[in-house]
Amino acid sequence: MNSFILIFSAFFILLGLLVWRFPKLMAGYNTMTAEQKKKTDSKGAANFLCKALCIIALTGIVLFYGLTFAGVGKKTTDILTGTVIPIVGILITLIKIQRFDHTKA
Repeated sequence: MNSFILIFSAFFILLGLLVWRFPKLMAGYNTMTAEQKKKTDSKGAANFLCKALCIIALTGIVLFYGLTFAGVGKKTTDILTGTVIPIVGILITLIKIQRFDHTKA
Protein backbone atom coordinates (compact mmCIF):
# COMPACT_ATOMS: atom_id res chain seq x y z
CA MET A 1 0.00 0.00 0.00
CA ASN A 2 2.93 2.34 0.55
CA SER A 3 3.63 2.45 -3.16
CA PHE A 4 -0.05 2.92 -4.00
CA ILE A 5 -0.46 5.99 -1.79
CA LEU A 6 2.72 7.52 -3.18
CA ILE A 7 1.69 6.87 -6.80
CA PHE A 8 -1.83 8.12 -6.06
CA SER A 9 -0.49 11.30 -4.48
CA ALA A 10 2.03 11.89 -7.24
CA PHE A 11 -0.78 11.50 -9.80
CA PHE A 12 -2.97 14.05 -8.03
CA ILE A 13 -0.10 16.53 -7.71
CA LEU A 14 0.84 16.06 -11.37
CA LEU A 15 -2.79 16.49 -12.39
CA GLY A 16 -3.03 19.68 -10.33
CA LEU A 17 0.12 21.12 -11.88
CA LEU A 18 -1.07 20.25 -15.39
CA VAL A 19 -4.42 21.96 -14.81
CA TRP A 20 -2.63 25.00 -13.38
CA ARG A 21 -0.35 25.19 -16.43
CA PHE A 22 -3.04 24.31 -18.99
CA PRO A 23 -6.47 25.53 -17.77
CA LYS A 24 -8.11 24.06 -20.88
CA LEU A 25 -7.73 20.62 -19.27
CA MET A 26 -10.53 21.46 -16.85
CA ALA A 27 -13.62 19.39 -17.53
CA GLY A 28 -16.22 21.24 -19.56
CA TYR A 29 -14.06 24.26 -20.36
CA ASN A 30 -13.58 23.37 -24.04
CA THR A 31 -17.32 22.84 -24.53
CA MET A 32 -18.21 26.35 -23.33
CA THR A 33 -19.21 29.02 -25.79
CA ALA A 34 -16.95 32.05 -26.23
CA GLU A 35 -19.32 34.16 -24.13
CA GLN A 36 -19.32 31.62 -21.30
CA LYS A 37 -15.52 31.51 -21.38
CA LYS A 38 -15.42 35.31 -20.99
CA LYS A 39 -17.62 35.11 -17.90
CA THR A 40 -15.61 32.32 -16.30
CA ASP A 41 -12.49 32.99 -14.25
CA SER A 42 -10.43 30.17 -15.76
CA LYS A 43 -7.12 31.22 -14.21
CA GLY A 44 -8.66 31.46 -10.74
CA ALA A 45 -10.39 28.11 -11.19
CA ALA A 46 -7.16 26.51 -12.42
CA ASN A 47 -5.22 27.86 -9.42
CA PHE A 48 -7.93 26.69 -7.04
CA LEU A 49 -8.07 23.24 -8.64
CA CYS A 50 -4.27 22.90 -8.49
CA LYS A 51 -4.24 23.76 -4.79
CA ALA A 52 -7.19 21.48 -4.06
CA LEU A 53 -5.65 18.46 -5.81
CA CYS A 54 -2.31 19.01 -4.08
CA ILE A 55 -4.04 19.32 -0.70
CA ILE A 56 -5.95 16.08 -1.33
CA ALA A 57 -2.68 14.32 -2.21
CA LEU A 58 -0.77 15.66 0.78
CA THR A 59 -3.66 14.91 3.13
CA GLY A 60 -3.65 11.32 1.89
CA ILE A 61 0.08 10.96 2.53
CA VAL A 62 -0.01 12.56 5.98
CA LEU A 63 -3.08 10.59 7.03
CA PHE A 64 -1.66 7.31 5.74
CA TYR A 65 1.61 7.62 7.62
CA GLY A 66 -0.07 9.14 10.68
CA LEU A 67 -2.54 6.27 10.95
CA THR A 68 0.17 3.71 10.23
CA PHE A 69 2.42 5.03 13.00
CA ALA A 70 -0.57 5.30 15.36
CA GLY A 71 -1.17 1.58 14.96
CA VAL A 72 -4.54 1.78 13.24
CA GLY A 73 -5.43 -1.33 11.24
CA LYS A 74 -4.21 -1.66 7.67
CA LYS A 75 -7.71 -2.09 6.26
CA THR A 76 -9.00 1.08 7.95
CA THR A 77 -5.94 3.04 6.84
CA ASP A 78 -6.29 1.83 3.26
CA ILE A 79 -9.99 2.69 3.09
CA LEU A 80 -9.54 6.16 4.55
CA THR A 81 -6.55 7.18 2.46
CA GLY A 82 -7.48 5.41 -0.76
CA THR A 83 -11.21 6.07 -0.87
CA VAL A 84 -12.65 8.47 1.68
CA ILE A 85 -10.07 11.28 1.37
CA PRO A 86 -10.24 11.49 -2.46
CA ILE A 87 -14.04 11.29 -2.61
CA VAL A 88 -14.64 13.88 0.11
CA GLY A 89 -11.90 16.11 -1.30
CA ILE A 90 -13.30 16.02 -4.83
CA LEU A 91 -16.87 16.65 -3.60
CA ILE A 92 -15.74 19.70 -1.63
CA THR A 93 -13.74 20.88 -4.64
CA LEU A 94 -16.74 20.51 -6.96
CA ILE A 95 -18.88 22.60 -4.64
CA LYS A 96 -16.29 25.32 -4.01
CA ILE A 97 -15.11 25.70 -7.63
CA GLN A 98 -18.54 26.93 -8.69
CA ARG A 99 -17.65 30.41 -7.37
CA PHE A 100 -15.46 30.93 -10.45
CA ASP A 101 -18.42 30.44 -12.83
CA HIS A 102 -20.07 33.81 -13.39
CA THR A 103 -22.30 32.64 -16.26
CA LYS A 104 -25.34 32.02 -14.08
CA ALA A 105 -27.44 35.12 -13.56
